[in-house]
Amino acid sequence: MTPMRNVLALGVLSASLCAQAVEIPSLTILSTRVDADRVNNGAAGTTTLQAIRAAGAPYVAQISAFTLTPNTAAQGYYNWNIDGGNGFGLSPTTSQLSTIPPASFFNAFDLTIDFDLTTTEFGFSVGDWSGGMNLEFRLAADNSLVATHRTSLFTTVATKFFQTTNAFDRVVIKADSETANWVLTDLHVPAFEPWVAFGQGCSGPSGLPTLGVVSAPTLGDPFSLSLSNMDPLGGFYIMSMGSSTVTDPQLGSLPIDLEPIGAPGCLILSSVEVTMFGFHTNGAAQFNLTVPNNQALLGRQVTNQAFCSDASNPLGLIATNAGVGTVNL
Repeated sequence: MTPMRNVLALGVLSASLCAQAVEIPSLTILSTRVDADRVNNGAAGTTTLQAIRAAGAPYVAQISAFTLTPNTAAQGYYNWNIDGGNGFGLSPTTSQLSTIPPASFFNAFDLTIDFDLTTTEFGFSVGDWSGGMNLEFRLAADNSLVATHRTSLFTTVATKFFQTTNAFDRVVIKADSETANWVLTDLHVPAFEPWVAFGQGCSGPSGLPTLGVVSAPTLGDPFSLSLSNMDPLGGFYIMSMGSSTVTDPQLGSLPIDLEPIGAPGCLILSSVEVTMFGFHTNGAAQFNLTVPNNQALLGRQVTNQAFCSDASNPLGLIATNAGVGTVNL
């Protein structure tokens, strides 16, 4: 019976490895679009991963790697599906990642894109190729295969969208012909929410103190949060800022129960890496912090939670819900 079991096991494994993605009319997830015409303000030439991330609209593109690998196809000349405008490709002179304008030469390549988060949906369009594309959806941690797909033909510049049953964070894109060359003109990738509340605070005299967003974090602009349902007689609050909803660099795994130090029912929900103080007179306040206009901050995760003065427990503090956002343009 052992050989039969092995055959059955191999059959199940093979079926799993060959799971197929499907094409869908549009993405159903929160996403952002990267148009090669937006990169480097539309200028053709050598570009970078950072420039591609920053070209995402309306949110920063959560792409952690964008790798063009030379293949054996002949050098291309971008003269088909040119309505897509500039496309990503390999420079024929420097062999570096570049934006290629129509009526220009480029070197042939295969493309691997890694994301900062797992997803089940993705989309792209190509120029200089009207055939199909072969896609591999993988998990970057061990490069394990999640699903494959051979696309319908790219006879127009329209974007094609894809969906898998299981999550992935890496896509490998190749033409379905070893002699094909192409450029990538448009990309639709998953996005983080600009700022979203999570968890629940602990009750004080006015009920649950609440943290909400007024304006999400964007480069060079005020990042504003609202606080409400604090002590109506006034007091202070401590706004914490961090980068994780999973662990705190000093305190360890999150959430952390504050009952042992005198605040039953209260939890630390996000990492406490920076703290700032504020005051209120009637139970409500607005916290403002200008985000530095520093491109290195693009795509960074920021977490927040507030702790409000309150005499209803021995600690003298109650906690709001928390929030997590992503620094965008």
